[in-house]
Amino acid sequence: MNFTTPHYRQQNMIFPLLHPLYLHSSVTFTSVPACALITHLIFKYKEPFNPIIYTVTLLAVLPSILSGLLAQELHSIAAIPLTFIAFYSILALSIVGYRLSPFHPLSSYPGPIFCKISKLWLYVQAKDGKQHLYIQALHRRYHSDIVRIGPNEVSIIEPDALADVLGRNGVPKAPVTRARHLFPDTKPTLLNVEDLDEHAKQRIPWTRAFSATALKDHEPKVAKRCLQLAEYLSRTSGPINMTHLIRRWSYDLMSDVVYSGGSEILRDGDSQGALKYEDKSISFFMLFEQMPWMAWFARELPFVKAGISHMRKAAFQRAASRIAQEAKTKDLYYYLRNEDTGKDLRPLEDILPESVLATIAGTETVAVASIALFYLVIQRPDVYWHLQAEVDAFYPAGTDPTDSRNYKEMSYLDAVIHETLRLYPAVPSGSVRHLSSNMPGRLLGSHYVPPGTTIRYHCHSVLRDERNFSPHSDKFWPERWLIASGKMPAPESFQHNSVMFIPFSYGPANCVGKHLAFLEIRMVVCTIMQRLNLKYAEGWDPKEWERHLLESFAYESGELRLEVESR
Repeated sequence: MNFTTPHYRQQNMIFPLLHPLYLHSSVTFTSVPACALITHLIFKYKEPFNPIIYTVTLLAVLPSILSGLLAQELHSIAAIPLTFIAFYSILALSIVGYRLSPFHPLSSYPGPIFCKISKLWLYVQAKDGKQHLYIQALHRRYHSDIVRIGPNEVSIIEPDALADVLGRNGVPKAPVTRARHLFPDTKPTLLNVEDLDEHAKQRIPWTRAFSATALKDHEPKVAKRCLQLAEYLSRTSGPINMTHLIRRWSYDLMSDVVYSGGSEILRDGDSQGALKYEDKSISFFMLFEQMPWMAWFARELPFVKAGISHMRKAAFQRAASRIAQEAKTKDLYYYLRNEDTGKDLRPLEDILPESVLATIAGTETVAVASIALFYLVIQRPDVYWHLQAEVDAFYPAGTDPTDSRNYKEMSYLDAVIHETLRLYPAVPSGSVRHLSSNMPGRLLGSHYVPPGTTIRYHCHSVLRDERNFSPHSDKFWPERWLIASGKMPAPESFQHNSVMFIPFSYGPANCVGKHLAFLEIRMVVCTIMQRLNLKYAEGWDPKEWERHLLESFAYESGELRLEVESR
């Protein structure tokens, strides 16, 4: 039958929608918005960590099938781009409309519209290394202890919520920790374990490795490296980049702690590119944190695969060498392999990711804290001379500044270190936790957080909150710690909430190596202050350091130009 004849059109004028061809076309056309809405629901309830099943199938294969069907129906190749445009437009409108609607579970919490729409907005703010400042500005702009920084993510700074989020019965780690795992084909490291019970089990050998007894075994390694750095600095002439040297020193030191040696980049230079590959790996952490599903794609990039392969190969060689030599000292491998117990020795492949984690985390944490401390004390001559006077009192010229027996008596040194860490904590944007969709909502402090929400307890904001530390919340003021300990009188409106001092996080998942970090910082400061005089390089603007201090999960320190002379 000719469907275009006047006779046919007249017969079917009353019931045009009942014709099979029309019905088939309607179903085909309505399948595009239906599939787009179903895709939204799948992405909403299933985080797309598997790019093959979710990302590729739903965003590429599905619209391709639909476009093929419509191209046959309309007998036009133009149906293919039109289908893709319609599919993505409907999907985008559905997502944006829902995220901005009053029906969204987080609709009552304040935050920028673009943050509510997409995590891409926070990544744009974060890619330049200033995420911690952006989130702090949001809390201050909205005068709120909780702000919405993503479609399903909030930042919290309420003091009463600390234990609820990070405490023993707190919220599990967020799935983004999986994306930060450099070697996804291996067992997750201590940093990447989401379940708190599993984390506690995996933490046991780490706790033994950094116990008070174990620290005594690490002291000679720290002392050797601190003396080496001081000697190296005493031989330099002209301006130096202290950041560059401290990072090399810290990397060598962590190699001693983890492998009982194997690195001499302060002495010989970084010919193998150890720090270069470390920097490349860390630089992706911020992208993975905002869009964890991107981790799979990023790891397939040739230069990323090459970097990870290099780090794995180097770690394997150093670990194999360490095990073959049966280290004379009790290093981290001694505990991670269970050599101290002699039971159930773990295979090398199990320990490999842990050793890389320890090297990276230990290097960057101590390096940035040490660099920040020298930057801050040189900026304040009164603090500099007070600190050096205390070092001289406990370690006069000719005595050993690496003898740790006096450190606990050095109250001003501790005040300077604590104040440095208050301003520049190890992980400024804090720990990221997640209430999965199959968990009940939780009351965190005074705020109810629904299932399916990612929670960030924002360390940088908490440590600069006037309710916790005032006056001079944003300034370097070591005296606050002396006042808090009763060694100085307190001014009016003095606030010092020691519970909120969380530069190494809080609770059962806090930094397991923080006591070693304190030992390293105390020892390097005492050694350098006893033997050297430091000042900013002539013509160098100290503000440059702050401007180039970037956050990429942990801090990346800017250049610190100094002139050094022996005392």
